Amino acid sequence: MPDTISIMKNQVAHFYHHGKKLKPNNLMLLTKSNKEAYREMRVAKGKHDAAGILGFAGGFIIGWQFVNFIQKESAPIGITAVGVGALIASIPFSNSYSKHATKAVRIYNSSLKNAPLESQKLGFGMTSNGVGLSLTF
Repeated sequence: MPDTISIMKNQVAHFYHHGKKLKPNNLMLLTKSNKEAYREMRVAKGKHDAAGILGFAGGFIIGWQFVNFIQKESAPIGITAVGVGALIASIPFSNSYSKHATKAVRIYNSSLKNAPLESQKLGFGMTSNGVGLSLTF
């Protein structure tokens, strides 16, 4: 099927549509036409956002502590531990994102195979490239 979303599994799943790598927001837009896939993708997006916040916070704290260490300033080990903990805590959220997004894509792709080929839908609104018209057939 030409409109399916392909999945590339590494540590975190990556998704492609027409050769273009999709971000979670793009996946949300693509799966919106399928209620079950969209519901699963909303869960995945929440997990992705939590992983991003924890990963950023942990990375920032560790980086800040590293700069303090290089400048020979006091770098309390407790703060560094909090940064490492936040970074480690982001891993399960990232894994959960991959699981839920993969499930959403599989639901979406299976609905495409079962859809009649003659159906066409014209939509106006947000597309993966901004605001515009989209013709789905």
